Order: sequence, then C-alpha cells, then structure tokens
Amino acid sequence: MQAQNNINNVIKDTVSSSDSNLKPEWSLDFSGFIQADVIIDNKKLSYIDGYLPTYIESNKTDYNTYFTMRQSQLGLGVTNNLTGIRGFVQVDFIGPNNQNNIRLRKLFITYKNWMIGQDWSNLNDLDTWPNLLDFNGPNAALYSRRMQIRYTKVVNEKKMYSFSLEDPNIPSITLPDVALNWKKKNIFPNIIGAYKYGKHSYIRGAAILSPISYQKSVIENQASKTHTTLGYGLHTSSVLYINKLSNFKLVGAIGQGIATNIISFGDEGYDAVPNPNNINDLKKLPVISGVAAYENWWDDKWSSVIFYSYSKVGEKKYMTENMLNSVQHVGFNTIYQPTTYFKTGFDFTYGFVSRYGLTAKKESARLQLSTVFSF
Repeated sequence: MQAQNNINNVIKDTVSSSDSNLKPEWSLDFSGFIQADVIIDNKKLSYIDGYLPTYIESNKTDYNTYFTMRQSQLGLGVTNNLTGIRGFVQVDFIGPNNQNNIRLRKLFITYKNWMIGQDWSNLNDLDTWPNLLDFNGPNAALYSRRMQIRYTKVVNEKKMYSFSLEDPNIPSITLPDVALNWKKKNIFPNIIGAYKYGKHSYIRGAAILSPISYQKSVIENQASKTHTTLGYGLHTSSVLYINKLSNFKLVGAIGQGIATNIISFGDEGYDAVPNPNNINDLKKLPVISGVAAYENWWDDKWSSVIFYSYSKVGEKKYMTENMLNSVQHVGFNTIYQPTTYFKTGFDFTYGFVSRYGLTAKKESARLQLSTVFSF
C-alpha cells in the first residue's frame, strides 16, 4: 500500500505540474528500444545474442537462423527535483542458455557528482561504440557493467575526470585442478581513474589497478593463506571527426591481469592461471587489444560503419592446449535511419579465433538484419 501511495504521489506531482509553473517534486522518465533481429550464422555458436567468435562450437559449416527480440531494453528513472537525487533501472531480455528472461543491466543512484550502483565501468568509453546493430560490438573493445562508487567532475566543455572503486569480484582466474583448498577471494576493489580532453573530437585515457586475491593451502590439513597479486592496465580511446559526417573511433588497451575487462576474454579465467612449471603459483597473463572503426553518414538518413578488432592474451609458456590465444573480428554495416526513433539495416561480421597448441583456427560469419524503435 505504501508503494502504491508513493506511485500515486509521483503521478499526482507530475500531472499537477502541467497546471502550474511550479516544478514537481518528483518526475519520471522512460527510455529504451524495441529491437527485432534476424540472425544468420554459418557456424553454430553456443551464444546467440551478440557475435562472439570464441563461442564457435565447431568449424563444420552449419547454417542456423534465429528470430529474436532479446536485445530490446527498457529503462525507468525517478528524480527528486528538490534535491537532485535520481534513481535509474534498466533491463533487457537476454537470459541464460539463449532464453527469454528479464536481466538487470543497470541499477544506480546519482547525486551531484556521485554515482553508486551498477553501471558501465569507468574503464569503458561508450562514446567509441560505433553505430552497429550487434549486441556486443567489436570483441576487442572494453564494455562491461560493474557495481561501483564513482565520482565524476566536468571541469569545462573540454575537460572531465572521474575516479571509481569497483566490484572486488571483477577478476576472473583459473585455479589448479589438483590443488588443495584453493578458492578465489574478494577483498580489494578495483581502482580506476580516467581523464578526457576534447569536445567533439577528443582523447581519453584510463588506468586500472585490479587486485587479484586467492586463498590456497599447499599441504593437506595446513591452514589456508591468502595471497594477492596486482593486475594493472591502461586504456586509451579517441573519437576523431574528419568532418560533420565522418569520424574514426579508436580503442586500445594493454596490461596484465585485466583480460576479463575485454569482451573477447570476459569471465573466462584469463586474468591469472596456474603456472605449468609450479603448481603452487598463479601467473598474471598479459593482454593487449585494439579497435579501429570508421563511421560515415552518407546523408542525414543513411550511415555505414567498417571496423577491425584484435585481442591477444597470455604467453605460450603459461598456456595449456586449447586456451585462447587471439581473436580477430571485422565487420561492416549499412543503416537507414529516417528519424531519431526508428532505424533498420544490417550488420555483417566475420571472426576467427586461434588457441594455444592448435594449428587450426576457428572462423565464422554472421549476417544480422535488425529493425529498432527507440523511445
């Protein structure tokens, strides 16, 4: 009943504002889009929504067609106009095992320069997302949502910086199969700082410190001890406008123990792995990634994107057979967008994956036809 009263008050305040010049105490805003996709793959992938060549099940040609609307998203914001405190929640419909289930994407509170909750990581730069229809985009990019506490300061129209403490459960590691009493520990949060300079064309740099903690016992019945090693990395990004209708979007990252932040290697256990030469040791893995995209608007309704992305993880001496080595991903599209709230078009993407100890590379291609209504 109390919840219903609160909703009624929100509606009452919003409606009453139309009858006076007074700003309502509460306001609501809705956002999102409905997206219908037709996806055609020439190889079977265990994950459908968003192209991930690391999920290729076999190199055998095996055409599959999918009709889906799971990429659609809904968002609701509630703002107290007296204090400026705002809450926001966003969901999509991408459930586990390619099922239709409501999934939480964002849930956060903002007040002045502060934000707390789940949103895009401060390491990411969403302005470098090309105008694509695919859910994941270039696989070497860094796009992930994290629980965090963030402070953002806009100095002027060309300068801004931000700092965040993010979920200590971010690192993704692989523990030895035969080790005694090993387990991952969540102790220290990730620390990320970012600085952006420029307006339309700009450059942005971000740095991350990612403590990786785990507990182990070398001898049976011995008390477990906690160990922490520090992952670290740099992320640079830029948008460079050639003219009002054309731009380059560039992303690069390098580091050790931060592979899970890259789409290609997310949550796959590649931040740290067992040392084959010492079963009682974990090694942080080096990682490098880069994306180059060219975005061009032919006129005010038609646009195209072409991109290339490359990511690589690990060193041969620390990797066992079938572990990921590198992922390459290319694509292009054409989109017709007669209004700000409607677009339709296609994406064509091709990717191939190499793995340690295997000479054959897995490759696949995807054609995606999409229609999107935004609100």
